Amino acid sequence: MCASTRPSSRWTSGRAPSPAPPAEDLPEAQHALYLALNEVISAYLAHLHAEETVAMPALWQYAGAEELGAVMAAFRASRTSEQALTDLRRMPPALPPAPRVAIVRDVMAAAPHGQADRTLAAVSGTLSPDQRHRLNEDLGVPEVRAAG
Repeated sequence: MCASTRPSSRWTSGRAPSPAPPAEDLPEAQHALYLALNEVISAYLAHLHAEETVAMPALWQYAGAEELGAVMAAFRASRTSEQALTDLRRMPPALPPAPRVAIVRDVMAAAPHGQADRTLAAVSGTLSPDQRHRLNEDLGVPEVRAAG
């Protein structure tokens, strides 16, 4: 961020602004937030670009699907069931329907006996009503089961 667009130090000093800044300061605070958010977004997009155009091609050049699958399996095995459920709560709302149902179906199939409903309920709780309906429809389960 260049000095001319940097928000005033009162908004970037590392401490939170007072809960109720004077009304005349709100436009400056809103602009500072806008600039900071866009700086994060642009940095993240640059990171994704490097990951997809440099890191991923290099990874696939030197490691095969079997090796990468083993790494992912080891990662999954290192996670507690609560950590895995937390992952499942965060990921599905951002996925399109096909990958969402594939992941949920695989996880439900791998769940310990009697835990598939708990897993579906945990995942479904983070979805919008339309996403939840679509997931249940794609899985072929009634809504009530997911509401568990």
